[in-house]
Amino acid sequence: MNNIKDEKFDLEAIDKTFVNYKSKQILKGKIVLLKTDGAVFNLGGKIDAFIPIEEFSNFQNAKVGDEFEVLLEGSKNDDGMMLASKNKAEGILIANKKAEKIKIGEKFTFFVDKIYNNNLLGRLGVYEIIVPNNEISINQNIHYGKLLKKQIEVIAIEISNKRIIASIIALEKQKQEILNNTFWPSLFINKKVIGTVKKILPYGAFVDVEGVDCFVHISNLSYDRVQSPEEVLKIGQVLEFRIINFDKDNKKIELGLKQNFENPIIKKLKNLQVGEYYKGKVVKLLPFGAIVRLENNLEGLLHISDVANVSGKRIYEIVKLDDEITIMVKNIDVEARKISFMFNPQKSI
Repeated sequence: MNNIKDEKFDLEAIDKTFVNYKSKQILKGKIVLLKTDGAVFNLGGKIDAFIPIEEFSNFQNAKVGDEFEVLLEGSKNDDGMMLASKNKAEGILIANKKAEKIKIGEKFTFFVDKIYNNNLLGRLGVYEIIVPNNEISINQNIHYGKLLKKQIEVIAIEISNKRIIASIIALEKQKQEILNNTFWPSLFINKKVIGTVKKILPYGAFVDVEGVDCFVHISNLSYDRVQSPEEVLKIGQVLEFRIINFDKDNKKIELGLKQNFENPIIKKLKNLQVGEYYKGKVVKLLPFGAIVRLENNLEGLLHISDVANVSGKRIYEIVKLDDEITIMVKNIDVEARKISFMFNPQKSI
């Protein structure tokens, strides 16, 4: 007869065989039960967690047996089960893949979670991102607090043990080199550029063009009279502008918006024909002639010498203020925006 040794269950020993799960840990498991408000998710052995229904993009498609990874939240639901997040785990895993691909000298973006000893700190998944204070900006007067809770772009300068040391200064220098070698040499008057409105002032606005702060004066926004730039522009608006002046040495660029369109006055001048007769109204009398306004609101000069058969007379002896007369276009200077007329008191349309 075989000797049979009685064995007792050692619960303490069995408990030690289970994994010690910690808050913020990412673990793989599977759905073992679907409820109206979420899913019970088994992490292995006797450990279950609960995933709220909000964590699923389409809860109706969830099935018992579905396997994926979750992040343990560190808190429990009303039934005492650990809460787990499917979305956060997916976000961390995606961020991990992004961080793993980053090479020294490459650009990437991250969210600044906090500032410690003037260093910018954040994470990409499980990777710690640090921007030391001496790598934050060429501008020594920068307010570090403005970068807190912001998504910023940096260049990786050191990578080790899931820690990435990054630099904003390196990125600024890289952009400056591109500007000096490519952007500034490409400028010319009347060039079309795409700009984003960054700041609006009473007399104009600052516009970002490829990282360069440019300025558009209120007088160059519209051919119509504008009381405030906000009548035409909005913060964040992306528009096409024209370069109307620039200074490479001092890094200044002046933009125009109205220059994208033909001046209405020029268009009206082009529609006039030399030698044709038009109706006009005398709006001003001068010692040497009269200013006449046409029906299209253009104004020109009727010189006394261009009035037929009135030798020796003064202009006020021929026409009066507000008189409506028929005049002929003698000359048009589109560039100077000037019109000269001829008048025959006996001529009518």
